[in-house]
Amino acid sequence: MAPEDETPEDTRAQDQAKNEVRWALRTLAANVLRVTRGAGKPYLLVEHAADFLKAVIAYQEVSGHPLMAEVLSQALDIQPDRELNPQISAGYRDREEATHTMVRGALQIAAARLMEQRTQRAAGESELHQGMRSMEQAQQLLRQEWERESRPGAPTAQERVRELVKGILEDGRKPRKK
Repeated sequence: MAPEDETPEDTRAQDQAKNEVRWALRTLAANVLRVTRGAGKPYLLVEHAADFLKAVIAYQEVSGHPLMAEVLSQALDIQPDRELNPQISAGYRDREEATHTMVRGALQIAAARLMEQRTQRAAGESELHQGMRSMEQAQQLLRQEWERESRPGAPTAQERVRELVKGILEDGRKPRKK
C-alpha cells in the first residue's frame, strides 16, 4: 500500500503490529539471555520464537511490505535513555554509561562463547574491562560529588530539587544548572 493511500486506521494498525513485533522479539531475546545465564524458561523458547514470527507475518500482512531491520535493532536497543532525567549528576551519568559498557562487553563474550569465536570473545573482554575502569572513575566522581554536597552549608538534594521546581513553576522555563 502506498503511503498516500493509507488511512489513519491503516497507520494505527501498522503501528500496533509493529509494537507487537517489538514486544515479541524482546520477550524472546530476554528469555534467551536468561536461559544463557542459567535461568529463564527454556521450555518457552519455541513458543516465543513462534510468537515473534507470527507477529512479523502479521505486520507484513497489515503493512504490505517487509519489516525493516531498523525496527528490530531498536527493539533490542538497551542503551540507557538519558532524556528521562536530564538533571542527573555527571557521576550518575558516567556510572550508567560504565554499566552499559560492561553489559555490552558481557553480551559479546556470551555470544562469542556460544559461537566459539576467540577474537570476538577477546573484544568483549576488552570492552568489559573498559567498562570496569570507567565504573571506578564514575564511583570516584560520585564520592567527590557526595563530599561536596555533605559540606556544612551546602544545599541538600531535597533543597536543590525544591529550588528547581520553584524556578519552573515561577516562570515556566528550565532553571540553569549550577
